[in-house]
Amino acid sequence: MSRIALSSRMSAGGLLLALAVNVQAGQNIEAGLFDVYQTNRETGRPNLVTPDLLLASYGLIRQQVNTRAETKTMIPEFKALVGGLHRKLAAVKGGEAESLSRDYAILLQAMLTGGLPEKSSEALNKEWQLVQQAGGPAESPLWGTMLDYSQFKPRGRYTQSDEMKRYFIAYRYAGTVNFFAMASQATGVLQARAKQMRQVAFYLSRLIARDAQLLGHYELLQSSMIWEYGPSGDLGVKDMAGATRNFSGSAPGADVLLAYAKKQGRLPQIIDFPLDVAKLNRDEKIPEVALGWRLLPGAQNSNALAVQAVLYPNTQKFNSPCGTLQCVQPRTASMIQGRLSKGYVSAYEVMAWLGSAQAKFRIQQDGEQAFEGYDAAARKAQSSLSADAGLTGAQSAFMRAVFSQTADCDGRQLNGMLGFWTWQQSINMLYTKQVMSPLSKSLSFNPSVQRKGAVLSGTPQFYAELTKLVKLNAEHAQDPAWIKFSEITEHLALLAEGKSPLNDEDEAYLNELDTALLQLTKGRDLPIVVDVQTNPLERRVLEEALGLPEIEELNTARGARFRHYEFKQDMDSRLTNEEWQKQLVNP
Repeated sequence: MSRIALSSRMSAGGLLLALAVNVQAGQNIEAGLFDVYQTNRETGRPNLVTPDLLLASYGLIRQQVNTRAETKTMIPEFKALVGGLHRKLAAVKGGEAESLSRDYAILLQAMLTGGLPEKSSEALNKEWQLVQQAGGPAESPLWGTMLDYSQFKPRGRYTQSDEMKRYFIAYRYAGTVNFFAMASQATGVLQARAKQMRQVAFYLSRLIARDAQLLGHYELLQSSMIWEYGPSGDLGVKDMAGATRNFSGSAPGADVLLAYAKKQGRLPQIIDFPLDVAKLNRDEKIPEVALGWRLLPGAQNSNALAVQAVLYPNTQKFNSPCGTLQCVQPRTASMIQGRLSKGYVSAYEVMAWLGSAQAKFRIQQDGEQAFEGYDAAARKAQSSLSADAGLTGAQSAFMRAVFSQTADCDGRQLNGMLGFWTWQQSINMLYTKQVMSPLSKSLSFNPSVQRKGAVLSGTPQFYAELTKLVKLNAEHAQDPAWIKFSEITEHLALLAEGKSPLNDEDEAYLNELDTALLQLTKGRDLPIVVDVQTNPLERRVLEEALGLPEIEELNTARGARFRHYEFKQDMDSRLTNEEWQKQLVNP
């Protein structure tokens, strides 16, 4: 049987060295799960079809569907919105708000086209350089607030072409720059700056709202996001219109926006910018200080809400289970205001909140929950994961159902769900806020090639729950790939019941399943990496990654499972998929 290696306790360097020993550089490195099944075909080995193969296929299909949606809708609409703003503002003359709005449009347009106009202001040129360097937190020359410029490094699927790289940078920038409503020492925004930012936000909102074409592009971008990624977590164009319905000045007061946000339940719950909690006044509350307007606010989904719920200051100091003796050293601890506090959240904690007994044991063993107030915060995190009505909620429900149905004695189930979760974080990366800690039988087969001994791993319940999730995607995306995939998962649910031995037709089906899935995914899986959380105080990010596949064998059948990693990385060296893959093969 397989040797499941969950390696998150090791350092990144240790992971790579250990992997190098296991891989032993050869000409045919099986980089992804599909490669393992291709080797089976070439060597005449029967397939051991694992749940992880189907989970990887789900991720690849969802990524493919989303990329098509981006190409067809998101990118053209975003370009039209930015281009329209750029043209409209080019001829505008006025005060500071108009000038800053014009610079904002020029910068976004330059990000999409690849370069600033020759005659650009010094502040614009400096801002451009910082975005291109993607080095880490710095004060914005344009906005005067702290921005984490490392967020603008293209990653994931957005490194495949120059157009996708430029789209990533521009969209990320449009969703990152926060036009703060209130002044606070904690954000470094003084009264004059806050007023200026409210003026720009009000001016841009009114400009878009009064132009039917611009408003159409904007609304289509916003509506395309909600089910797939989650609702926005900041004030936007419509919020500004609602808050200033009877306002005729150049900038609404902070009190106007705050009153509106409270009444409409629009206070931000996720902090994705550098915030110095030590500088909060006694009367200041973090959601109120964080309140601001963004051109295209990032989604505030349940995963991010759950993570935010357990980070400092929602939990307090670390309490060793052995008293003063530090018998455990949680990897999620960070020194905040002179005390060990919760600076990161492990993917294993998310799995524990979703019902994994293995993950719960793991975090207790490592002391990841040994912080003041953790139990109450974890209950809030669980509630967030249960309340989401969108796709993230449906995927959480799927994982919760899988964990509840069967015992996970060997950790395979947990490992599979970690791989599934990591895939979803990678797909969601551009459109969701990243939490920042304070500082079918119808497929064809070839029966002439006999590979006796094929095996299907996984329970009928697993495939039934996966089918529910796939059909939900099909309802919303209306993409034929989802329909065909649901036919496969339904058939696997029947085979998994195992009421009678597999016949030759069933074995042929399993042996050709990987090729049928490739027709839907349009490509093989490869190792991926995604940064899921930022700690500006330590200048590090938490990375979740999938490495080379873990081989599983049963009798003569051979299959593949995920190999999951979790480690910290310097924030100015956020890894791309290509960099991660290179490290795996050449440590």
